[in-house]
Amino acid sequence: MKIAVCVKEIYNLEQVKIIRETREPILDVPKKLDDLSKNAIEEALRIREKHGGEVVAISAGSKDLKKTIKEALAMGADRAIIVSEDFQSNAENTALILSKILSKDSFDLILFGDASSDEYSAQMAPRVAELLRIPQITYVREIKEISDGKIVCIRDMDYYYETVESNLPCVVSVTNEINEPRIPALKDILKASKKPVDVVSLNDLKVELVNPYQILENLAPEIDRKQEVIQGDLKEVVKQIVEVIRREI
Repeated sequence: MKIAVCVKEIYNLEQVKIIRETREPILDVPKKLDDLSKNAIEEALRIREKHGGEVVAISAGSKDLKKTIKEALAMGADRAIIVSEDFQSNAENTALILSKILSKDSFDLILFGDASSDEYSAQMAPRVAELLRIPQITYVREIKEISDGKIVCIRDMDYYYETVESNLPCVVSVTNEINEPRIPALKDILKASKKPVDVVSLNDLKVELVNPYQILENLAPEIDRKQEVIQGDLKEVVKQIVEVIRREI
């Protein structure tokens, strides 16, 4: 079975810092593989362990992407295909790029995380499925069966679960409940640098990108701190805290 896993490079949100005077973010923020992308990779590896085949990590991002994609390779992906150049990153552009890459090969299954930690739009899997004209199953918390050219999944619909069957090839987006991503061992991290990474350009793909909007500014919201200091014995402090909470409600 040939499985493509479309993964996303995001800024490490825990290391985002803001300049207090201007409210602008410091742009030198390290990047990493999105957490839900790791769930998708883990599920692909488990399917490969059961059915055999190949796992290919696919991504489009910045010029740092070649470093970030090594996380997917260290987890166990066999190889990677990436577009590592700057472009206006929006759902439409990224979906166009991924669909062009995917259409150049024949994959039985295409996995996504159901959203990303930075934007959480949940648009990518449906957009790619539509562009490729193949079925999609979203919000999958369990892949129950793959056999005879079909896949059976359980979807998490918040208030109930739904069992869905589809023909392959199929696009599947997974939730974080589906598994616990493995942590690569040191030897796997070292092996990752030797795995093939095919870097393709936008010119190679012959894709026409759209630029529907322009970012004018990116500022953190203003936060006014009360700077109230409550002092006294325990009973008096509790009483004052309760009064502050009542005042703010």
